[in-house]
Amino acid sequence: NIMENLTINQSLFENACRNTSFYPEERAKRLLLDYESQVNIIEKTLVKAGIHQEEKHSILLKYKAKYEKWLYAKSNCISSMITGPANFPVRKAERANNAESARFAELLDFRNIIIPKICRRANPDTTIIKTGESETGKKLEKELSILRESLSKIKEQNKHSRHKISIQPTAKIIKKLEIRLKEHNFLFSLKNEEVKTDKISMKINKEIGRVQLFFEKGNLEIRKEVKKNGFRWSPKNQAWQRQLTMNAIFTVSRILNLYSDKKVVVE
Repeated sequence: NIMENLTINQSLFENACRNTSFYPEERAKRLLLDYESQVNIIEKTLVKAGIHQEEKHSILLKYKAKYEKWLYAKSNCISSMITGPANFPVRKAERANNAESARFAELLDFRNIIIPKICRRANPDTTIIKTGESETGKKLEKELSILRESLSKIKEQNKHSRHKISIQPTAKIIKKLEIRLKEHNFLFSLKNEEVKTDKISMKINKEIGRVQLFFEKGNLEIRKEVKKNGFRWSPKNQAWQRQLTMNAIFTVSRILNLYSDKKVVVE
């Protein structure tokens, strides 16, 4: 049973909602369901990352402890709408709200930042998408699907919560992955992987994720031009090369046309 030793006393949930909700019992039940749901999600995430049983249980116990600290802090919060405005202790309420917000932020950090870091350290291949792999496009699309679903859940949660979770970090990652997917699709569709002119030739080396240029060693003019555009000499591959990106393709197309009598199209 996943919830063994992870159950939080229901009275903690009820106390946490008693002075801030008109319907504390119902609110407490929703919080309890949310806690159990989060524990199940975290447990599945840890299993998928290959975290062994003992460490997994330790992480879940830490999550439980942080959730309890938040509930204790929340139980000290009061609302004038519930207790009444007469002699309302404003400063005491502000201190309680600040403490509760701090505990909630710690809980979110542990859930959304610390646990994913633990998973990445345990099994980096499940989270890193390597350039040049044949399955890169599918991996990017899958990662985007997961992140978009996560973003949708955060937005939905923000509609019903006083504590708003920032969508910016997730939105930025989604934007970066969308750019990577667009670039991958462009590079994957390239047809002519080798182009030769009188003075210079180009090779798209998808296996190592590089675009390579070849020309006579004594041609200092071309050497200066390619160095200026980010190409570096590789003794191993005996080529001037740079990372294979959309920008690199546009740059190499310009260089090829610079030293060719006929128009060269890289497509």
